[in-house]
Amino acid sequence: MAFQKGNKLGRGGKQNPPGGRPTKEETIAKAEMRREALDALCGGMISAVNKLLEHLSTPDARISIRAAEKIVEFALRAYEAAAIDQRLTEIENRLEEKTTHG
Repeated sequence: MAFQKGNKLGRGGKQNPPGGRPTKEETIAKAEMRREALDALCGGMISAVNKLLEHLSTPDARISIRAAEKIVEFALRAYEAAAIDQRLTEIENRLEEKTTHG
């Protein structure tokens, strides 16, 4: 199909938008910001879990049930993540053994 004005399939947009790709320093700075944000979130996890545990014994059944559901949900996710991590470590160890002894 020949290019026509207004053709949505054509390459009518800018090939190199302003700003371009981030520099190596910008990429490193963004990664550091993500690490700091994740550390801040992880720091608040103990308080969040304690708050959920407080709500388990609240007189309002809806709140206590919701807290219980969240605790079970998060515990299952943590268990699954630990199981995956263990399996991945075992696979990595096997691969390392094969490459060193193979």
